[in-house]
Amino acid sequence: MADTVVARSSGAANVWLAWMDGYETLEGQCPALRLALADRLGRPQKFVYADAKKFDDAANLSRFSISP
Repeated sequence: MADTVVARSSGAANVWLAWMDGYETLEGQCPALRLALADRLGRPQKFVYADAKKFDDAANLSRFSISP
């Protein structure tokens, strides 16, 4: 899936990923995709941190900057 995301992001400045470790229905897909994107695009910057104390189904939001 990461290869598809990278291919579809051609011409974009960023790829944004909303993700949550341990989300039961996705069985580890979120962290696997995040790591695969990091391998291809570099380390992301996290803009929103999951806070389960404040939000139900809290998620992280990370930005992968795409170099021209």
